[in-house]
Amino acid sequence: QSLLQDKFAESNAGMVIGLLDEHGSRIFSAGKLDNGSDQKVDGDTVFELGSVTKVFTALLLLDTVRRGEVQLDDPVAKYLPEGVKMPTHSGKEITLRNLAAQDSGLPFHPDNLSDKPVKELALREIKEGGDAYTVEKMYAFLSGSKLTNDPGTSFEYSNVGMALLGHAMERKTGLDYESLVVDRICRPLKMDNTRITLPPPLKARLAKGHLADGTRSEHWHLQAMASSGSLLSTANDLLKFLSANLGFTQTHLTPLMEN
Repeated sequence: QSLLQDKFAESNAGMVIGLLDEHGSRIFSAGKLDNGSDQKVDGDTVFELGSVTKVFTALLLLDTVRRGEVQLDDPVAKYLPEGVKMPTHSGKEITLRNLAAQDSGLPFHPDNLSDKPVKELALREIKEGGDAYTVEKMYAFLSGSKLTNDPGTSFEYSNVGMALLGHAMERKTGLDYESLVVDRICRPLKMDNTRITLPPPLKARLAKGHLADGTRSEHWHLQAMASSGSLLSTANDLLKFLSANLGFTQTHLTPLMEN
């Protein structure tokens, strides 16, 4: 707590640290939300989770398997419109398992995220491209994409792969990604402050993010890429999620988390 006070007490930044063991959880915090008020950050402050969202997406896949809605080794193409051509390599198709395990062979970002080459994009441009990225753009990318190796042979972290995984589950269940996460993960774990669309009480507790130059930035408003990085949550909610993953809290999700 002393360290946090020294670093953040007089700044427009803030940090929240959650500690968990078999005896329970504790929160340490200091700093402000920088939202135009003097609110200080705490265990109920809402932050963007970024790519921690992908952990929820992978768990959601295991739950859809538990419910008998999909199988891990189903080809992704099974859950897409007929006109969408999924890339293959040596006749091997990308499966739902490949997307979750990050070994599908799909790239980090789709090459049609922007008019500029992906490697030339600044963070602000990546955010703008991600926020504007639609399902139609993702379909166009997939139909024109080529794999350089067989799915399942090489780890390659892929935002678009996780976006595709969430989209496949949406198409199978008829529910949007946020509804799936809230109904199937957040409610069983009593994570009432983990959402994509923030109601006013949660929005009032949202910590403002900043770009590299220090300017405030709105949080990401992803469309097709939602399941790769759109969740927002609090330290208290994440401690509930961590407790479940460590086996301190038992629910029907426990066996899935042990896989």
